[in-house]
Amino acid sequence: MMLSTMNHPTSILSMLFGSLIVGLSNGECEPAKKHAGVDLNVQYSFPSFSSETLIQNLVLHNRHIYVGAVNKIYVVNNGLEKLSEFKTGPVLESPSCSPCDRCEENGNSSANVWRNNTNMVLLIETFYGDQLIHCGSARNGVCFLHNLQHDDPADIASNVQCMYSRRNNGPSKCPDCMASPLGTKVLMTKQAGFLKVYAGATLSSTPLAFPLHSLSIKRLKESEDGFQFLTEKSYMDVIPRFRDAYPIKYLYAFESSGYVYFLTVQRESLNSQASHTRIIRLSLSDPYLHSYIEMPLECFITERRKKRSSNTEDFNLMQAAYATKPGSDLASQLGVSTEEDVLFAVFAQSKPGSTQPANRSAVCAFPVKIINQLFEHFADDCCKKGLSKGLRHFYNTTDRYCVNKSSSAKQTYCGGTSDQVQMEIIFPARRLDLYFGQFRNVLLTSIAVFTQGKVTIANLGTATGRIIQAVVSRTDRLTPHVNFQLDSSSVSPEVIVEQSGSEEGYVIVITGKKISRIPLTGPGCGHFLSCSKCLTAPSFMRCGWCGAQCSRIQECTNQIWAHNICPPVISEISPLTAPFEGGTRLSICGKDFGALKAGKISAKLIAIEVGNAPCTLETNKSNKNRLLCTLEAVNATQDYNPVFVKLTLNRSLTTQMYGFRFVNPAVTRIFPTHGRKSGGALLTLTGKYLDSGSRRQVLIGGKVCNLKSITETKIECTTPAHTSLLSHSVVLKIDSAVREVKNSFTYVENPSIRNIYPVWSFSSGGSTVTVKGTNLNFVQSSQMVITVHQLPKALHVACRHVDALEVIYCQTPTLDPFKLTLPAQGKASFIFDNVTVGSFDFGYTENPLLNTFRVPKEIRKGGSNELEIKFQGAQIKPEAVDGKILTIGNQSCENIHLKPNTLICIIPP
Repeated sequence: MMLSTMNHPTSILSMLFGSLIVGLSNGECEPAKKHAGVDLNVQYSFPSFSSETLIQNLVLHNRHIYVGAVNKIYVVNNGLEKLSEFKTGPVLESPSCSPCDRCEENGNSSANVWRNNTNMVLLIETFYGDQLIHCGSARNGVCFLHNLQHDDPADIASNVQCMYSRRNNGPSKCPDCMASPLGTKVLMTKQAGFLKVYAGATLSSTPLAFPLHSLSIKRLKESEDGFQFLTEKSYMDVIPRFRDAYPIKYLYAFESSGYVYFLTVQRESLNSQASHTRIIRLSLSDPYLHSYIEMPLECFITERRKKRSSNTEDFNLMQAAYATKPGSDLASQLGVSTEEDVLFAVFAQSKPGSTQPANRSAVCAFPVKIINQLFEHFADDCCKKGLSKGLRHFYNTTDRYCVNKSSSAKQTYCGGTSDQVQMEIIFPARRLDLYFGQFRNVLLTSIAVFTQGKVTIANLGTATGRIIQAVVSRTDRLTPHVNFQLDSSSVSPEVIVEQSGSEEGYVIVITGKKISRIPLTGPGCGHFLSCSKCLTAPSFMRCGWCGAQCSRIQECTNQIWAHNICPPVISEISPLTAPFEGGTRLSICGKDFGALKAGKISAKLIAIEVGNAPCTLETNKSNKNRLLCTLEAVNATQDYNPVFVKLTLNRSLTTQMYGFRFVNPAVTRIFPTHGRKSGGALLTLTGKYLDSGSRRQVLIGGKVCNLKSITETKIECTTPAHTSLLSHSVVLKIDSAVREVKNSFTYVENPSIRNIYPVWSFSSGGSTVTVKGTNLNFVQSSQMVITVHQLPKALHVACRHVDALEVIYCQTPTLDPFKLTLPAQGKASFIFDNVTVGSFDFGYTENPLLNTFRVPKEIRKGGSNELEIKFQGAQIKPEAVDGKILTIGNQSCENIHLKPNTLICIIPP
């Protein structure tokens, strides 16, 4: 292959192939192979950091990343290089030891227990100063505060304070106890000159040394030595006896438009074994949790864009969530502005009879505005109708009902705080899967959402350690533009997105003991295997085609880097020959025939030449992998040498393949030259280049002869019927070429049968039936069809005829295997060239039983010989021995005479 380029706006990229082009047997292009455009096994490398233990949480501050792991807090820089670490465990715990004390100093005790300290909460606080707060599964969930030095944010060991006060905490009340070892989600907000902490904790019935609450609101004390409840009633608890059977897993928390939201997975009810997802809303101005309201969330898939369908699939278990503002394209599709928050979440289906997720996922988007509208609608409906508030897992009393004190649920919650509207909604907020079921066979475990220009992108992680990036759209069926294996461990729901909207932005993900930093613009372009896939990647990836691979411009050296047009590639062409008169429809197979990045086919942007002959493009039947065009005529009266097929896109990219030929088809002979007027005869045309071109037609007297087979030197077709007994011209048309054969074809009367004999056969078959008639010598294929009344199907045998004679011979089939009662009556008919002719009475009789073979007695009479053959049994029907049914040696008996138990065969001299 030779490649040449010029640095000019109208440069031509030429690809010349010295070998002969490959032709298509049927003019159709092979379909594209599955996944042919993307390499799912490509390996990318990223900045990463590995811990000694499993990692739970991440926070980013001042270009430093703080990593919460089992027994360790790490600090790494922007390049994920470790700067420092702080040991948080294992911790020796004792009932007599305060959470802030070193229990080792209390000596050995049977009650002392060493525990690993899993990081449950990791926060950065900048209201009172730059501070890192972490809470673990040990020390009763008490937190520690690290004052960060502005000049050295990596120093987390110099100024550490335990956030626990003996005088404010005890067995009945512990505002400083924050984290549950079963799971905790914390959100810190700034309001009215202080910091509020919203905490959701998963609880069990196991007694704790210090109490924890299911949901609570606290404030960070200015003294920085702990927390305090906003009021005496700033918490809610699942009733202890329900905690084991009704665990609430708090998975995500966010703040938006004056509210705090928690997302949970819990049982559908106290009596249900099925689980689902709920969203909880609390007003930021409500210190008592009176505004608590919750509602189920569901993600579903259906084949049509309708909320209810018989083939709907529901996804009930949220695995991860991310709230952010959408790009302008998605915002328009969702009916929100780019300043409004949208909650994005990945859901899984639960395994049958289990709370565990199956490998079936969906991704949904819930505009927060819509969620609030639903909350307010149902709260207002509850107030107006006096409905039940539910929440029996929090209040094990008689049913609580809404009181009709106000028609505005949004403002006063049914009459204000004294009413305590706290309620649950049983009707779910449902949204359709954004990716139309593309993740039906994968378990998604992580999601982060960011923008690039007008576009919104989801960064998804899987349980098998893959990273997937895909543009988010509510209307278009978009496939992921990134899908690669990052690690063997599951991708955590905890992620960091930095500089969303910037080309320098990145996402940091957790996989087991490792964190990795992945650019928001994608890991690279090397997973795109074809130019068309490369150039249709999202523009923010900055991918272009470099020689034979997809890359970014800085990675492309000593090659032309194309980012808007793909160099076309021709792989196959059909046909490989055409008559010089033109009219041939040429099929060109390959890839990247789209003249524009979007793959548009335009006759103005695509030019095709075959040798010196233009080929007119059929745009409505062409696509980026197949072009159809019609050849114009060339000036030639003899066969051309092979020529190039040249394809030019946008006047700048050219590819050409060698080996096409213009030829001069010719017919030298036809056979037969006669046939019956009813048609059906097989006519053979012999010549050269008869398989050239794209369309062929044989006409006899202007009527079409149906084509049966075509080779380079022979065409076979079935003659049409004609009413007149005349000689007709035979014409071959190949595209625009017309060849009239010098021999004509003459129609004769249809063959007919006068009589047949014998009309009986022995049951063993093998009798020769002589068929006499007219025009039988024009029959090309003949069959005899025997039907017997006792048989459900007809018996077919092939016949033969002697040239120049109006006679055909057929041998009868045997009936012995059918064990019929003899004699058996039936019919004999004949099929000549697929046309049924005649019907005659025909029967089968018993086989003659000949004596043990002896040399027949020979009697000479005149010039003939007579042979006497003895037989036993019933007499032979005379009608069964009419004709050539007996052969002695290599001679047939011309006449057979019957005498009692004797058969006389007369053999001519």
